[in-house]
Amino acid sequence: MRGSSKGTFVLGLGICGAMWGGLSGCQEDPPLQTLSSAIAPEVEMPSMATVIPMKSVGKTSGGNAVVLAEVDGKRLAFIGDRDAAAVRVVDPKDHRLIADVPVRGKPWQLTVAKGRVFAALRDTNEIVTITAHEDGHFGVLSRTRLDSTEPVGLAATPDESKLLVTTGWGQRLTGLALPSMEKSFSLALDREPRSVAVTPDGARAFVTHAIGGQLTEVDLAGASDDAATKLLAYRGADSVPPPRPIRDFCCFGFFDPPPRRKEGVGFSPAIAMQRRPALVTKPVGGVPRDGTQGFALVITERQVLAPAALVHTRPGGSRGGGVYGSGGGIHGAFPGAEPALVTVPIVPPEDPQKEDALDPLHIRVLARSFAPGLQRQGFSGVRTQDNCVLPRSAAHDPVTETVLVGCLGTDEVVVHTEHDAGLAFTTPRRWKVGAGPVGVAVDSERRTALVWSQFDRTLSTLDLKELGDGPVEKSKKLSYPKERQVAAKTTALPQVKGDEHRKPLSPLAERGRRLFHSTEDRRITGDGRACASCHPDGRDDGLTWPTPKGPRQTPMLAGKLDEMTAPFGWQGSAKTVPEHLAQTFKRLGGKGLEGEDLEALLAYLDEMDTPNLAAMPDEKQVARGKALFDDVAVGCGTCHTKGGGSDGLNHQVEGSPMLETPSLRFVGGTGPYWHDGRYATLIELLKDTKGKMGWGRELTDADLGAIAAYLQTL
Repeated sequence: MRGSSKGTFVLGLGICGAMWGGLSGCQEDPPLQTLSSAIAPEVEMPSMATVIPMKSVGKTSGGNAVVLAEVDGKRLAFIGDRDAAAVRVVDPKDHRLIADVPVRGKPWQLTVAKGRVFAALRDTNEIVTITAHEDGHFGVLSRTRLDSTEPVGLAATPDESKLLVTTGWGQRLTGLALPSMEKSFSLALDREPRSVAVTPDGARAFVTHAIGGQLTEVDLAGASDDAATKLLAYRGADSVPPPRPIRDFCCFGFFDPPPRRKEGVGFSPAIAMQRRPALVTKPVGGVPRDGTQGFALVITERQVLAPAALVHTRPGGSRGGGVYGSGGGIHGAFPGAEPALVTVPIVPPEDPQKEDALDPLHIRVLARSFAPGLQRQGFSGVRTQDNCVLPRSAAHDPVTETVLVGCLGTDEVVVHTEHDAGLAFTTPRRWKVGAGPVGVAVDSERRTALVWSQFDRTLSTLDLKELGDGPVEKSKKLSYPKERQVAAKTTALPQVKGDEHRKPLSPLAERGRRLFHSTEDRRITGDGRACASCHPDGRDDGLTWPTPKGPRQTPMLAGKLDEMTAPFGWQGSAKTVPEHLAQTFKRLGGKGLEGEDLEALLAYLDEMDTPNLAAMPDEKQVARGKALFDDVAVGCGTCHTKGGGSDGLNHQVEGSPMLETPSLRFVGGTGPYWHDGRYATLIELLKDTKGKMGWGRELTDADLGAIAAYLQTL
């Protein structure tokens, strides 16, 4: 282990530490902690190493891909660089790289607590603890391995007594005591949880979900392994008359706007639901919408704010556009996805009858426009491509009372007022940043914000003084921003070199990643959606879409486009992935990709991250399930050959259409099930199809449970 110039030792994980002015060498790995019912004490630094406590800049309710901290009187930015498997330390004033801390995994979110920086490593199921030292080094103090897979979201309670961790594939919220990192509780959540944030009083936590259009509310005071969570899904109601008829004039779509309503344009107050279906809203006119893209989350002093997207998944008469296979809606009149802001108040209004009093739960549809900032109720002419339908990060500016949202697909940061009666028609600012803005951090004291763009590996600084020095005015009139977009100060960070734990995409796959997330490429879709709109993180949106051949559930892509799945499509109509993509582009109204762009997209589909499956706790049950699955008398393996793959043939089951046998890889985390999503769980599916698929009429409930346990491991 290499010592510093002062003779102290730095315990770290392959740390390329740095003095304040330059980089130095690498160190050894610290001991690994494994999170279980009992956990080893946290590994402490040798007494000769002086640790400098780090303090979070401003009030933050949850984690982010970029966080700000004070270190020995210096304000620094810590960035989770997933492609580099490192946490980058940068001077926010001039974007100068101070240090790189390789962490041997992909840091998804970071947060600051107890004088340290914590990073969630999604691919290794670990939380790393990073410390700063008086000699200028930054090092990994310890690694804590979780017993739930894919840690993605982080948040510390206001008193910094607990660290909260969401695990995406593991579907749990885990509480770790600080600084010991001992497990306090581990709660089961619904599918694909992402960000977590804590209310200012520390009493409650909220969790977003990448699919399902819902928030989970957790009572932290009563949090335990068997405690119940509150699932907040939203369903709107048609409670106001439809708007006056639209008058299309040439290419401008002039119309009479509907009456202004405090809960958001065209939406009625929403009602809390305790179970699925997911976030569903019904605007005036009767077209229901489902929610998705719940990645980001902020909590202010008064409310929870979660950027999301709304999509049409059911025909709605003459207004039912945007469904899968519609080519972008009826004559292209409606977009396939609309940006929205889900709002949950945490402070009861003093006077519920006041005009600006918040409804218990509601959804605001944000700018959807043919001209910058102007929302329209319908338009059969030109559609713009500037919608933020892939929100991935968010931060709150308390000075202007606005929310900054990082948008994949358009590579922008857009600003929305936190007030529900505010700018329903406009956004006061749009900043152009590097490709892939996955992290936003606000420095309200210096009136700046930092944005980390993963695809370009750039850091951008936004000048918040452009928003003013007080709350943004709650406009009540239609208006256009003077400038559609402002370029932010952006600097590319150098790549981390020499770390064997880096798992970068190939250059061709990097190009494909941009295409996969682009909402501006009409070769892919005709209505402003991206591949990632239906396949967030390369997975599925949990929705069932109407198609010309009937309802079809979105399949998962990551790790499932190989010989185990071919042929492709529910009807098995495409022998190859390129052929399947061509069919998909056509159904979505896109022109299709060719040449190197098609090769790039295929390369990304091949290299994208797959879920990190956890070992099943009951090995005997899994072994029993595998034996039953492979038993010819049961018949599961007859169609699902090659260990849960596909026989490549079409079959009909109890009145269903002739459908190709799907691959069962990763099936445990991709519910609901069946081609039309009729089954919520694997057990429900197995019970209802017993004797209809295969020959397992005599299987007991215990047998079916064993098969379900085995399927979780595929």
